[in-house]
Amino acid sequence: MKRFLLVPALVLLLASCDNKDKEEVVLNEKTNVKQELQGDWSNSFQTTNYYNDAGQVAHKDTSTTDVRFHFEGSKMEISHPGVSGKETLTFALPDTSATDYVVISKNGQMQDYWKITAKNDTAMVWEKFLDYAGYRDANGNMVTSRRGVYTYAFKKL
Repeated sequence: MKRFLLVPALVLLLASCDNKDKEEVVLNEKTNVKQELQGDWSNSFQTTNYYNDAGQVAHKDTSTTDVRFHFEGSKMEISHPGVSGKETLTFALPDTSATDYVVISKNGQMQDYWKITAKNDTAMVWEKFLDYAGYRDANGNMVTSRRGVYTYAFKKL
């Protein structure tokens, strides 16, 4: 009797495995955001706040190095001043409804996950949160914070 109950369940399972609509799994991207990113951007301000267990900023790093980003299709090229060559990565913008995220990959492996916290035609801000982020104190010792918040400000070129 149990076998007869199993047969309808298997038929339903097999029927749901229709191959005619079979596609490779791809992130459902926000194409409008992807189009807005296309072109050249200057990332000339980076800041990282390291928070202690009480939620207070224990250490802050800033940089004004002008790092250039070029977005074309799903590729992102990064060039640093004074360094020859460019690093080429891929990026995706998964559709997560109200929040925009940039997922950066290299050789098919996810490298970073950034939240776009502000964006218009000429500027944008990305943030990344990392629990137990490390930094060097004034004596050069490695210190582990409760959380690091990395912020990159971009300007459209």
